[in-house]
Amino acid sequence: MMGFPHASPANVSEPQPTVIVLGAAQYNGKPSPIFRSRLQHALNLYQTGRVSRIIVTGGKAEGDRYSEGEAGRNFLIQKGIPARTILAETRSRNTYENLKNSLGWVTTPVSVVTDSIHMPRAIAMARDLGMKASPSPSPLPENTSQEFLENYAARERLAYMAYLLMGEKATEKK
Repeated sequence: MMGFPHASPANVSEPQPTVIVLGAAQYNGKPSPIFRSRLQHALNLYQTGRVSRIIVTGGKAEGDRYSEGEAGRNFLIQKGIPARTILAETRSRNTYENLKNSLGWVTTPVSVVTDSIHMPRAIAMARDLGMKASPSPSPLPENTSQEFLENYAARERLAYMAYLLMGEKATEKK
C-alpha cells in the first residue's frame, strides 16, 4: 500500500459538528463488520460532545429489506444516540452518491467517517462537492485478512485514479 495516501494522525482533525458515515454492506438490517466499525467510530465521535448530527448513508441492493442508511441509523439508536440526531440517506449506490445525497443536510463543516483505505477518494469527492470536509478514519475490523486488505487497497487505488481522471463519470455503473 506504499504510495497511497491515507488519513493519518497528522491529517485527522477534531470532530466537526456533522459526521457523515459512509455506508458499507448490511445483512438483513445488521451492519457488516466494516460498517459496524465505521458506526462505532461515529458513536465515539458523538460521545466527545462536539457532534450534533450524524448522517448515515447507503441504499439497498436488489432484494434487500433494509438500506445501509436505515441499518446504520438503527444501530446508532440502539447504542443510545437520540433518533433526532441521526439522519439516514437511503438512496445512494456508491460513495459519490452517499455524499451528494447528503448535501442538503450539510450546513456545517463535516467529518467523513470511513476507513483509511477508502478515505482519500471519499475526502476528494466531499471537497469536490463543496463540503468543508475533514477525515476521521475508522479502524478496520481486527480479523480482516491480509488478502482482503491487499485486494481492497488495489481496488481503491484504481477507483481513486479513475475518479481523478474522470470525476463523477467514474462512479457510474455500466
